Amino acid sequence: MWNALIDRMDGDGIITASEPDLAEATSTPQTTVHDRIGVLRDTGLLQRVQGGRGRVAARYGVSDPGQPRQAPVPAPPEGSQWVRDPGEARALFDQHAGHIATTTSQRRQLPKLWNALIDRMGADGIITASEPDLAEATSTPQSTVHRQIGALLRGSALLQLVRKGHGGVAARYGVSDPGQPRRNVSRD
Repeated sequence: MWNALIDRMDGDGIITASEPDLAEATSTPQTTVHDRIGVLRDTGLLQRVQGGRGRVAARYGVSDPGQPRQAPVPAPPEGSQWVRDPGEARALFDQHAGHIATTTSQRRQLPKLWNALIDRMGADGIITASEPDLAEATSTPQSTVHRQIGALLRGSALLQLVRKGHGGVAARYGVSDPGQPRRNVSRD
């Protein structure tokens, strides 16, 4: 859709396009085109210069709304700190793996999931990932990925939920260093 709009930009940077024309060019239902233009306008990328009706084309300008607004990253759990380096995050998992993966199946699967998560870590240390994406990356059923993420969130204190994913929007996670791994001490 964006490319179809840009293809209709003149030398002055003005896009002239009708919704029926865009629907035909993108093989998309006109109602979907209308909705997508609304989203582009809501995000500030597209500004209507002159309205159009029916087959009469509207005129739009493109603007840069600046950096997308992201929710601020919360403070890490008390006594821990955020890890922003992928190498450090991988080493941290190795250090704590014995306390996280308690079954043979987990010992095989969790490192694969952890690496897939870390592969999605941005420069700010935030991991943006959806369960379907992680399932594909690890060749694991999505229901298993869901359970494994739950185990990492509950049991390890290494993975922290920053923003819950919903409706196709990826979740955002942070990696926190909780300090030394807990040791199981037997009391005789």
